Amino acid sequence: MARTAITRTTIPHTIVRNAAVTEADADDSNGNKFDNTEGKALLMVRNITGGSATITIASVADPNTGRTADISQSVAGGETRVFGPFEPSLYNQSDNTINVNSTVGTGVKVSVLLPA
Repeated sequence: MARTAITRTTIPHTIVRNAAVTEADADDSNGNKFDNTEGKALLMVRNITGGSATITIASVADPNTGRTADISQSVAGGETRVFGPFEPSLYNQSDNTINVNSTVGTGVKVSVLLPA
């Protein structure tokens, strides 16, 4: 099945307290994806479960060496982590999206922040 898109929230350059951020549950069955056309997107993962979840951000193979450098990080229950920004040549798929996988769905909230 198709990956579930994560809606991006544009954040201003100035400091904003309590800014509204669009969150969604991670899709542990099909994975998620988000637009990284500008190469500035940040992935925020908030785990509100009692256990840990592993988040994997898929890289693309280097055309010269075949090297991949997936990011795989455990996010403990009650913890919030921010990943990025992501170099497009290393992480963007052919459609300028980044693929994200989570071992847990419900209770692991994902959002994408795009600095203005």
